Amino acid sequence: MMKKTLVAMAVLAASGASFAQVTITGDVEWGWAGSHDGVAKSDSSGFGVDTNELYIDAVEDLGGGMKIAAHMGLIGLGRNGESAGSSNVQGENTTLSLTGGFGKLDLQTTRNGDYLCGMAAESVAPCFDGAVWGARSYRDQVVYTSPELASGLKAQFYWGEPNFQATAANDGKIGVGQTANTLQRKTIISAIYSAGALNANAGIISQDNRSGSVTGTSGTTGVRVGANYNLGVATVGAAYENDSYENGSSNDFIVNVNVPVSAALTLGVDFAQHKDSGRVTTTSAANPDGTISGWGVGARYALSKSTAIWWQYKSYDAGVAAQAAGSDRNTYNEIAIAKSF
Repeated sequence: MMKKTLVAMAVLAASGASFAQVTITGDVEWGWAGSHDGVAKSDSSGFGVDTNELYIDAVEDLGGGMKIAAHMGLIGLGRNGESAGSSNVQGENTTLSLTGGFGKLDLQTTRNGDYLCGMAAESVAPCFDGAVWGARSYRDQVVYTSPELASGLKAQFYWGEPNFQATAANDGKIGVGQTANTLQRKTIISAIYSAGALNANAGIISQDNRSGSVTGTSGTTGVRVGANYNLGVATVGAAYENDSYENGSSNDFIVNVNVPVSAALTLGVDFAQHKDSGRVTTTSAANPDGTISGWGVGARYALSKSTAIWWQYKSYDAGVAAQAAGSDRNTYNEIAIAKSF
């Protein structure tokens, strides 16, 4: 990714402090997408801006082997003026990171990445968040990553809670959550391994703020494991997560393959599955027992180091209850050109 590098001078010069390096990057994607709603059995399509993001990063050397980095993002930039003045520019992924001999400490308000797709090395074929499994959400979180404990091996501690900035009246300051909040805080302890062609991660999950009911749907504990390996001719990856609830459990799984056909063209294919077990109660009618699955294919052609044309197609079950009612499968088809800077 090409970067424009600026130097933040005014404040630092006035204070006599060392300079901080500021980097501005961004991404603009424009394309066409079409989808089929399996429940309504209707089609829709259209073209326009898909993604428009601007990110600002500042890094400062604090001395003594420590550095601090700030990352701020804005999304929706390209549609504010073009969409009849709608004000949908908003913050995206803000992080303060402190690194040193102790490891790395990240303080974040961010849209969580998808663990399953990330560990399976999904980069060309589509992911299934908000389709086969739940949508990604914004969270306030603290993440500590240790120094190397052995060759390639690190430990990581994650603590996060739901973010309520979308409801400004209920999130006026730090520490003030949403009124009558029933969402949960999450703790994850993980082992991370990265050496050569192999990347692997395994973790245990615990959630608080439970309903306390034997028929409740609050999450309790979980485990997850994932890995990807670059074979040279292809990168293969897989990831699995099991979540236990006060009533029942769920299992998510994905396998993914990326194949570099040439220096410019990469193809990808993946398969995903979600299964609910023991969750049919009067309070969990939205989570009937059963299995839903999806598959996807994709292609990315690099026109340069910072410009690419990509295509993705995915097909997935509309849901267990929808399947029983005779719904079609949902489909999504997209082609776009993306420019990073």
